[in-house]
Amino acid sequence: DVTSITDRFVTDTNRRVTAEGVKHSSATILPPGSLMVCTRATVGELAISKSNICTNQGFKNIVPHKSFNVEFVYYSLIHNYKQLLRVASGSTFLEVSKKDFSKIELAFPEAEEQNEIASALTKVDQVLAGLSKKLSNLKSEKKALMQQLLTGKRRVKVDEAA
Repeated sequence: DVTSITDRFVTDTNRRVTAEGVKHSSATILPPGSLMVCTRATVGELAISKSNICTNQGFKNIVPHKSFNVEFVYYSLIHNYKQLLRVASGSTFLEVSKKDFSKIELAFPEAEEQNEIASALTKVDQVLAGLSKKLSNLKSEKKALMQQLLTGKRRVKVDEAA
């Protein structure tokens, strides 16, 4: 249960696991910067951890080598979402097996190009987030205006000369 996700980053969760819980399970603690890919039910949802994190069996996690830009990997997986869906199977809910997940191939340019691509896409995401917020605010303003106008609490001036 994620309580704080900003853009593509998970910064906090509702649920916690103790060291004892990890010790007596198949779970492992992932370092900050790990990519968590949902491979069960909501196949293809993904986020990057901002702190140590542990996921359940509904995720395949990637801890990128330092020569890979985790945000580039994030965007690559988003771009290849359909590839994830193609290998998903299941009658109750879709799931991507570890075997099928490991078969997904992504193209990786040199580190400098990965950084530039990730930076450019991040900037676009920031612009989109700003526009989305503006749109949401305008919709709220419209709703409030409709409430006032349609109930007669606010009147419009009508030019009788026309």
